[in-house]
Amino acid sequence: MKRIRSIVALMLLVVLFAAMVPETAQAAKLMKVTGTKLLRMRIGPGEDYNVKARYKKGTVVTVLKYSKGWYYVKTKDGTKGWMSKNFLTKTSGPIQKAQESASGNAVAKQNVYMRRGPSKNYERIMTVKNGKVMKILGKTGSWYKVRISGKTGFVYKGLIKVVK
Repeated sequence: MKRIRSIVALMLLVVLFAAMVPETAQAAKLMKVTGTKLLRMRIGPGEDYNVKARYKKGTVVTVLKYSKGWYYVKTKDGTKGWMSKNFLTKTSGPIQKAQESASGNAVAKQNVYMRRGPSKNYERIMTVKNGKVMKILGKTGSWYKVRISGKTGFVYKGLIKVVK
């Protein structure tokens, strides 16, 4: 009987300790922007902090830590900041195709949005003007990773012409 009590007491301590471990000590998890069309990433955990960037619904982020209703997250392009837990939902599975090898240059066939990631769900970084030349860094699905004017991002393959 004494041994059973000891085992039960030990199990209770383990459960209590597990409940007290903050989310920051748990494994990183994937979350998706939901509940709003455009979610603000802030420089600190609260609405009083300045906005660092904005991300569209469907954008997937990796949670690095948690504090009082806010997740500190990292996006696919490496941007880190705080997002409200009220607009993020757990997700799983692959979040982006592997980047393929590609090189050379590309010319914009029209004004093209450069985005933070390889989909229309990612925030626009800039507009590349018609005829401007970009350096190709890689390819992910139907999107090229490019660099122009010191900025790196993704453009859709149908809106550019690849030149060697």
